[in-house]
Amino acid sequence: MKKAGMTIGDISTKVDSLATTVDGLVTTIDDLAGMIQRQFNVFDDRFKQIDARFEQIDKRFEQIDKRFEQIDKRFDQIDNRLDSIEHRMETGFSELREELRLVNERLDRLEQRTLKDDDAIVFELEKLKERIKILEYHHEIYKKANTA
Repeated sequence: MKKAGMTIGDISTKVDSLATTVDGLVTTIDDLAGMIQRQFNVFDDRFKQIDARFEQIDKRFEQIDKRFEQIDKRFDQIDNRLDSIEHRMETGFSELREELRLVNERLDRLEQRTLKDDDAIVFELEKLKERIKILEYHHEIYKKANTA
């Protein structure tokens, strides 16, 4: 039986040829699918490595953040200590200034009293010198009266 110029043997050969071609295409498609799957696996592995690296980087950043927090706390403590020292210095300097003012006042009073005492002593010395002169005069008179 011949149909349109082809025999069953021709059709069978053609079908076998087409089946072989299809099998080759299926094998090629399967090979391509395998290659694509292997590449996807490679990319998947690389992405897993990248994710792991990002996790390490995130952990490192967390450690750095904690360290910065510690440093920030330490700076706050130092700043508070400096404020306290500055306040004590201001208070201490004020107290020292007040104490120096009081010492200066006492020195001025002592100096004034010393000057007054010096004036009194000088006045007293002058009075004693006058009295000595008077006593010496009377002594001279007494001597002349006893010798005559």
